[in-house]
Amino acid sequence: MVKASLLRRTGFNPHNSSIKEKMKTTNEHFKIFHKHCEKWIKILGVEHWNIKIAGIWDDEDCDFQARTVFRNREMGATIWLGDEWNFCNKITDKDLDDTAKHEILHLLVAQLELVGMERWTSEEEVKEQAESLVNKLGKIIK
Repeated sequence: MVKASLLRRTGFNPHNSSIKEKMKTTNEHFKIFHKHCEKWIKILGVEHWNIKIAGIWDDEDCDFQARTVFRNREMGATIWLGDEWNFCNKITDKDLDDTAKHEILHLLVAQLELVGMERWTSEEEVKEQAESLVNKLGKIIK
């Protein structure tokens, strides 16, 4: 069994969920989302993760655009696209790109998050992870 501190779930839904319009995601949306995830994996330098972009999360309780479940110690992550988006009547390429970027950014900061949550973490471990994040951001930001 995976310890709770090692398994984190994130869900991205930046829009007002009180809007009643909903849009079902399709396999075509997933293909575009997958392409954007691959792009952001390279740009953000998280290729060292074992990432599975699994498909569409089909659950009646789904209230997010995408979800990432990660297991830091194994450097594993699974990413799903939500089956319904609550904010729109059309899902654009930019929406899918922004959502993919958001999910991959979670992987960029995941190691720092885990180290910060562990009660036995040393100051040096936190500094190492922060330095790693700063180095990656330094390569991205021009």
